[in-house]
Amino acid sequence: MTDTLGQVTLNQLEDLKLSLITIRGEPHVELRVYARTAPGNAGGHPGARAITLPLSLFPDLLRVMTEARDVLATRRLTFPSITPRAAA
Repeated sequence: MTDTLGQVTLNQLEDLKLSLITIRGEPHVELRVYARTAPGNAGGHPGARAITLPLSLFPDLLRVMTEARDVLATRRLTFPSITPRAAA
């Protein structure tokens, strides 16, 4: 099973896709770069390498990404629409 959960356009020829996949019967999330077959074509061929982690670690990934977003926003290295979360 492979379900695309979302994607980010990297450039005219590549997309980064987040997918839900099954490995040995266990759910995993996968980040993989896909090369487009033509500029603007959202299909594409999967790259050879991926970052894959068990779904059980996805909350930890989200936490780390949120912390990184906050650090970058504090350093004014992100778009203005991103503001750091208030400290808990």
